[in-house]
Amino acid sequence: MSDAELDRLAERAAEFGAAGHGMAEIYDAHHAFHLALLAPAATTWDIRVLTRLWRAGERYIRIGFGQLDPDPAEHQRRGEAHGELVAAFRTRDPATVSTAVERHLARNETIALAALS
Repeated sequence: MSDAELDRLAERAAEFGAAGHGMAEIYDAHHAFHLALLAPAATTWDIRVLTRLWRAGERYIRIGFGQLDPDPAEHQRRGEAHGELVAAFRTRDPATVSTAVERHLARNETIALAALS
């Protein structure tokens, strides 16, 4: 992935942290952000399967994370969490990227389960 593409994704990640952008406003850009990170390594089949899984969980993500929209700290966390992913991808080290993605998913699972309970 080029530095220019990573710069563009870093700008997007920062937008996720804007106080005025709730889950409804960022959802599609958020999905595109994650697909862009995967694009260099994913096949068409991978993207198709992951997009179906993403869409299957969409209502829970929108409900769970949408409930957190009133909290300004949540907006900051969203921006930082996605900025951390971009920083990991900038290293171009598979182990660093893998660890960052696993940490991102684990945090999101914890947040989503708490929001939905």
